[in-house]
Amino acid sequence: MKEDISVLLKREESPTLEFKRQWYWDDSTPSEEMADKWGELIKDLVSLANGYLNKVGEHRYLIFGFSEEEENLYSIAIDKIKQLKNLSAFKKMLLQKLENFTRPALVDVYVHQISIESNTLLVFEIPSPVNLIELKRQLKTKTRHLDEGAVLIRKGQKTDEVRTATPYEIENLKSEFSKYKDSTLFKKLNPDDELSTSEKSIEKTIQLFIDKNSSFSLAEKFPVKERNWKENIIYEVYRLEDGFSGLREFIYIHDSSNQGRTKGEIKKKNLISNFSVAIVLIDRPKIKDVERRKMNIKRLFNSDYVYFIDEFGYEHLYKDCILPFEKFNLPVYVNGLYDEDDAFDLPAIDRLKDWFNSENEPLFVVSGHGGIGKTTLAKQFLDSVKEENQEAGILFIDSKEIISELSRNFSIDNKVSDVFDFYKALMDADEIEGARFDKESLQLSIDNGSLIVVLDGIDEVIAKLGDKFDVEQFITSIFEEYSSGLHKTKVLITCRDHFWNEVGKKILLPKITLKAFNENLANDFFEQKLKGDVKKVQKAMAMADDLAIEVSSPSNGIGNKTYIPFLLDMIGYLINSKDVAKKNKPLSRVSI
Repeated sequence: MKEDISVLLKREESPTLEFKRQWYWDDSTPSEEMADKWGELIKDLVSLANGYLNKVGEHRYLIFGFSEEEENLYSIAIDKIKQLKNLSAFKKMLLQKLENFTRPALVDVYVHQISIESNTLLVFEIPSPVNLIELKRQLKTKTRHLDEGAVLIRKGQKTDEVRTATPYEIENLKSEFSKYKDSTLFKKLNPDDELSTSEKSIEKTIQLFIDKNSSFSLAEKFPVKERNWKENIIYEVYRLEDGFSGLREFIYIHDSSNQGRTKGEIKKKNLISNFSVAIVLIDRPKIKDVERRKMNIKRLFNSDYVYFIDEFGYEHLYKDCILPFEKFNLPVYVNGLYDEDDAFDLPAIDRLKDWFNSENEPLFVVSGHGGIGKTTLAKQFLDSVKEENQEAGILFIDSKEIISELSRNFSIDNKVSDVFDFYKALMDADEIEGARFDKESLQLSIDNGSLIVVLDGIDEVIAKLGDKFDVEQFITSIFEEYSSGLHKTKVLITCRDHFWNEVGKKILLPKITLKAFNENLANDFFEQKLKGDVKKVQKAMAMADDLAIEVSSPSNGIGNKTYIPFLLDMIGYLINSKDVAKKNKPLSRVSI
């Protein structure tokens, strides 16, 4: 948690902090009352998430097991509430209900079980949202019916009043969230190193393992998570039981941890019953000999079951869902260029490789004019990724191929706002059979770094779908839902610059703008395209000169010719055509 529980218990209730002595229900609660009980929980979480004016940016906490009036702790009887016995499964159920009732979906919710003085407390932690949340459908509690579209807030510090916001409050809260959204996106792109590493977790990996192996459930008092940065003891331990004396134990060793100290701490606390059969998950290091890291861990922990996290996910969780990828092997490729600040004509492919090898930088944009080579660059980049890692999963989505599917299945009231929407449209449009990702497994595979995603030509979606595509929410979801566990997410977007320039006014993202070819690159292109035939290359350059655009160089102000790659490809095709070679007709000048 961001704040220590002992500090929170000393504070007074506020629009972002609420205490409850007991949970809403237990195993004796009649089934006909459960819908209203769930409604109470959802109401409290939504109102807490929205908070009130001047509270945007604060973490929110809903704490069960403490009476503010009496200043006493009251242990929550987890063993008498079947839904809470497995917190991971409960959280998944809760998020599904929140997705059904909230717009935009309130999914950034953490549930902690904390022991204080032999008392069990339950803490719901909500990082400040970046949007005002409204009800997507009618919500019923024991005493109230809350209408669709209602915005729930917590009004005062003393009154603990949950009510519907007024138009004035809604307008001002939206303004506050809008300003905060810009600042949070900036912070996510420029994260504090310790914060970004401390948030790494395999919780989603374990939950998906449980989902796929339904006989297993999380053992009581697990997981155990240790974040001792001072001593470099950082780990997570999960124990799963199957009800038939079967046991499966997982250890996550953080890449910043001291492995010897960490193992000693785990052994001292007796968290693992048998190290030799425990599954040890580690981050894939940025070194050439990655297998040596695994061998060292195997010797230290005396276990043969050591995996990189993305490797374990691929082999045991979603291998069948990853589509086969054949390298594009482009017959002609010239390295496109871009400018950055006072540096000119930089290789674009090198910038993409640097981004790919960076930490906690999930999204990158390649913009440029139509026909400038954005798709070619993306394909060449994916080929280079595959060369480096044969096991890498790659999902290349051509926006033009899924426009009809997206347009048919989404509307202004149900907008495209998630990577999963693009994935599902691709699978449906191409009628691809076999295993498919669900939303949770797609999020995990991308977050683990097992699947690299390229959304090519997203401007097609912006242009054709208009208000059916919520671009801001789409981008926010990549940061908040697809990069929340291990921060290995890599999503590359290509887009025409005049479309992205409008989006970029609101959202700061790393990007490059591809330049047209200079004369040297144009000549290099024709050398490859025309297989070094000197006469054909000379003829092609002459034709290209007629279509070249005169621009002044930013470095020296001197006028230079630039060449659009798409037109060069057309010229090369015509030159190679027998008819053109025979007729030798001049190509008429066209306007660009």
